[in-house]
Amino acid sequence: MGSSFPIGIKINSADFQRGGFTEEESMEVVQLLDAEGIDLIEVSGGTYEQPAMTGTSFKKSTKEREVYFIDYVKKVRKLLEAPLMLTGGFRTVTTMERAISEGELDVVGMARPFTLYPDLPNRIFEGKLTRIEIPNPKTGIKIVDNSGFIDIKWHEVHIHRLGDGKIPNPKLSAYSGIGLNVSTILKKLLFGS
Repeated sequence: MGSSFPIGIKINSADFQRGGFTEEESMEVVQLLDAEGIDLIEVSGGTYEQPAMTGTSFKKSTKEREVYFIDYVKKVRKLLEAPLMLTGGFRTVTTMERAISEGELDVVGMARPFTLYPDLPNRIFEGKLTRIEIPNPKTGIKIVDNSGFIDIKWHEVHIHRLGDGKIPNPKLSAYSGIGLNVSTILKKLLFGS
């Protein structure tokens, strides 16, 4: 692609698994990538087994602060020259602006908000949106609700809706994600991959 083509990577700050990828190992990897001249390092965290990126496993104080992996980014910022992007938990424009103006990161990353606000950058830059409200879909079954599965699947339903030309519907039931998952499994069983 040539030397002028930008290359970025998304990396976990940790995967939150016992015996898994640690914060220290992540810092080693980003330093190696930086030394190779990577153009952007995006930081997030978690896995589908331990979905830290959904915010379900964080303390109330972390959720109120918004940004889930900022402590890691502050540590890693001192070690790198490459631009840093952080994805996970940003919900107010004030927090986004502060993180950039204080040099903690170079790019604000978001994922779930785009499933409900596909025109999110325009809303922010036009001053129409200062706080991003994301529903927290619940089934009423504590073990299921705390797993992060419902949250992930609920947002996946909205990605499908957008792909089908439909508008997001923040009032969709938490069970819509389960329905999508069951539907996908049945299609594979009946019609193959």
